[in-house]
Amino acid sequence: MAQFLSDGESFETLAADKIQLDPWIAWPSFHRGVNDETHRLLRLGQRTERADSAFPPIWRLLADGGVSVGVYGSLFSSCETDLSRYAFFVPDVFSPHDSVNPPELQGFQNFNLAMTRASGRNADEAVASGGGREVLKLALGGRIQPGTLGRIGAQLISEKFNSRRLSRRRNTQTELHADIFVSLLKQKKPDFSCFYTNNVAAAMHRFWSAAMPDGSINAGRLQGEWLDQYSDEVFEALYSVERLLRRLVSGEAGDCVIVLASALGQEEIPAENHKDFLTITNIRRFIEGVVGDACELGPFESLPTMVPDYSLRFSSKKDASLVRDRLGSLKINDYRAVETLERMHSKEILTQEGGLSYMRHGYDESGHFKHPITFSLSDDENVHISFQIDDYEGADVAAVGNREVSFDDLGLGRVSHDEGVNCTAQHSANGSLIVHRVSGKSAVGADIPVISALDFVPSVLDHFGLAKPSYLTGKPTIALARV
Repeated sequence: MAQFLSDGESFETLAADKIQLDPWIAWPSFHRGVNDETHRLLRLGQRTERADSAFPPIWRLLADGGVSVGVYGSLFSSCETDLSRYAFFVPDVFSPHDSVNPPELQGFQNFNLAMTRASGRNADEAVASGGGREVLKLALGGRIQPGTLGRIGAQLISEKFNSRRLSRRRNTQTELHADIFVSLLKQKKPDFSCFYTNNVAAAMHRFWSAAMPDGSINAGRLQGEWLDQYSDEVFEALYSVERLLRRLVSGEAGDCVIVLASALGQEEIPAENHKDFLTITNIRRFIEGVVGDACELGPFESLPTMVPDYSLRFSSKKDASLVRDRLGSLKINDYRAVETLERMHSKEILTQEGGLSYMRHGYDESGHFKHPITFSLSDDENVHISFQIDDYEGADVAAVGNREVSFDDLGLGRVSHDEGVNCTAQHSANGSLIVHRVSGKSAVGADIPVISALDFVPSVLDHFGLAKPSYLTGKPTIALARV
């Protein structure tokens, strides 16, 4: 990793989003070249047709321009309908379908989606049915390396002796995907490809303070034993990504230009240890309990998201509107459901020297910087709910209008914080982007330029000689050609 950084050309990127800093918002901005106020992709599970038509992602722009493209796991890639036009295409882990190209990855993708669903907040110790068979099949076909199989075995054994090691399942998943990605690069040789993993970000969210205790703002707030137990987790996550970078830098997948980008950064926040959190554990019972017996709802679909979020697609505008109205009257103790697109209590828009503006959330000392219960509509039929109250100690009853409903009847329950915290770090607009050329030289300088995250799409289009759509405001500041 150190060599990759020292030999690469580094940039600090500023996310241009103004509504919320979340990966499912920042990556569409990065890949489409417009910010959240423009593309309006704010929640996993929402419809994407309008954004896809007006502001298509970079992989579609390139494919339309005749460039050979491979996609692996990028957020909102599951909205793509014709996968055959790509050299390879493995949709993101929140995909509501199991379509994949090439078809030989179908069984593995089913396993991948099942494991992701089972590990929404805490890593599940079970292995989805058929998973071992699919991994072995791909290993025998040369898509998964023997060393990766060895690390998987060591991981499964270590979990039996130390349950805290379950957190590292995310790294194992990344290594499996990385092996398959490299095998596809070598086989299909696309002109452009992208690969997404969230395991490092997940580790940073939870374990930032444990990884960097010197000067931590949480000294005295977090238990010393917890800091010691989880001190290695961020670095273990980085090692899994480093293994992929080593293979790419070695030229194993060809003479390529590697762009390592984060879209967002993170910063440490005031944090405490938590035992559990109150959330929705049965979404159908929750919706039925919120609406009440007096009203009948048609069918609705719960789409894949990250815990503690839910995205619901109703069969009628009337049903979505009814649920929205009822949610507005939901109260648990002093916690009221808030209709908002902005789940953080506060934010400010700052301006960088040079004129780039960016958003920063406010993280106060109380640690209560996020609305515990929020809801919003992304269109007339899609309702999005976020529900998390850490260490709830009140009565197990909620008020919905003038009705009292027990937590059991409302589908609410307590979920363990298996890793002992909610978050010790949260998103910041300051991301990073490093360009590393397998052959040729990188323009390495002492200063790290600050650019907009919206510059990525214009830079890629410029590299391939494709016209820049008029809606793009970013500049081709990133030189991608070999020097």
